[in-house]
Amino acid sequence: MFACHICCYPWDLLDEGLTDVLDCLRDRIAATGLTLIVATDEMEQFRPRSGVEPRIHRTTGGVYFLPNEEKYQATRLKPPIWEQHRKMDVLAKVSEECAGRQLDLRVGINPLLCRRLVGKHPEAACKNAYGIASRNALCPGNPDVRQYVLSLVGDLSGYDDVSAIVIEDVQRPPATDPAPHVQALAMFDTDVADLLNVCFCESCLQGAERDGIDGQAALRCVRSALDRLGSRAIPQGWTLADLLADNPSIARYITWTDAVYLDLLKRLREVSNKSIILSFRNAPQTFVELEHAPDLFALADRITIDAEDLEGVIDELSRGERFAGVLTPASVKNMDLLLRMDEGSIDEAPEVVRQLTWAAEAGAGGTTVSHFGTILDHQLDWLHQGLRNARRVMQP
Repeated sequence: MFACHICCYPWDLLDEGLTDVLDCLRDRIAATGLTLIVATDEMEQFRPRSGVEPRIHRTTGGVYFLPNEEKYQATRLKPPIWEQHRKMDVLAKVSEECAGRQLDLRVGINPLLCRRLVGKHPEAACKNAYGIASRNALCPGNPDVRQYVLSLVGDLSGYDDVSAIVIEDVQRPPATDPAPHVQALAMFDTDVADLLNVCFCESCLQGAERDGIDGQAALRCVRSALDRLGSRAIPQGWTLADLLADNPSIARYITWTDAVYLDLLKRLREVSNKSIILSFRNAPQTFVELEHAPDLFALADRITIDAEDLEGVIDELSRGERFAGVLTPASVKNMDLLLRMDEGSIDEAPEVVRQLTWAAEAGAGGTTVSHFGTILDHQLDWLHQGLRNARRVMQP
């Protein structure tokens, strides 16, 4: 059957009523499961659903469950607990209620973005080429950060009724915050400004040196390139690809940082017996354009991608080039269509039906819908209609 998981934040469940929301998912939408977000950065969410208070929910971020402290003894980073969860373990309660309704339960985490942890451990933050630390991004090259992520996944794996752990927004975290001075670089018709997102923290520079990569040379080249960008002393049409071709030290260093992040994702298998799902909600490129896309697909049990990405994967199947030996026609069933109903881009019932029906026809295994608290009441009926059509398509 074409599966459907609805993403929820804990406060949506608590403020609207846990049993009421779960009954809505099962009976009104005909969803097959829930993805509970249990680790995020600080955020502010406007909630348009009728009768929900407070209308704007603000959270300082952290983890939204009661962690097992023994799991984190090997790292200096300790999970910052959402204040409301000190009163009860919402994840345990949700797990119990989902099991009673035969709803599949997944948990979603974005473990490398947490302003509260960066505030306590500034040495664990990503740093750009100018030595400015990110205010919320943790560096996957830092040993304590890596152990924290592994401990977090291992901790969540202890919940028996959780079927899968979803890694949200899969990408190497940006080293520079999206502040106005960074946005100003968008005026330049080149992607060289992306170099501001490469991390040059002490952990990365030391790790690169141990592996025979000259991080200091890469740092000097990146600073020079960004200085040239700022002074407009760049050739017409200059791109990041051109720069990397002319400066192999930068290319080697970036490849190394990507490999460090990829290795962290691979190590999740060592600490968890749950399914690992990679979600590409805010990836800087389409999935098939990502350099390590075949590796990412190979290490995940499932991936969640939007319609454009899913279409690209299906096209790649017909050519059989980069994904040879990794991707087969049967692999499409291990992909979920990411339906972004919280971004205002899907504002008509026919579009919901079209996307879900197309995904089912393409052979996708299901859909993940974000996020319950921002979906209007009448849009819930759109989802029900779309799922009914998709499941009709999948019937033998």
